[in-house]
Amino acid sequence: MSNEAITPINYDAIKDDLMLIVGIDDGEDDSQLRQAYRLASGYLYALVAGEEVDTVKFEALAATALSESAVYRFNRLSEEGMSQRTQDGESITWESDPMEKWAEAIKATIRNKIINWKLIMVSTIDQNERYDLGYRVPLLANGTWYYTNTGRLR
Repeated sequence: MSNEAITPINYDAIKDDLMLIVGIDDGEDDSQLRQAYRLASGYLYALVAGEEVDTVKFEALAATALSESAVYRFNRLSEEGMSQRTQDGESITWESDPMEKWAEAIKATIRNKIINWKLIMVSTIDQNERYDLGYRVPLLANGTWYYTNTGRLR
């Protein structure tokens, strides 16, 4: 069993897009943006921890949900926990959690519950041939997304 990084949703793959959206130039410190991404990743992981997902649907939804949530969290730094703010006649109200609107769609990508972390990779026709059905178990480790049940497939 090997680990395969989920490139489309890892921070380094979407960093340039996120920096452009929030107005951080190349060479500037992006540590707060990276932390905002990690917070969003943690919430997403709580939705799919220990579950086998449809990889195509999961990656598409996760990429958008993580980007949107990371930008939202970055823009709310120092205002976390507040639901609204009024200053100099301007009033701003925030939604409770940007990932919430993605939760049901992300949960819909779940195919099977993994019991006791015994990972079943794919259907086996015989001992030598395996077919990739496109279902894997996402794992978030040290801020990087991986699939845990990948191997050599034919």
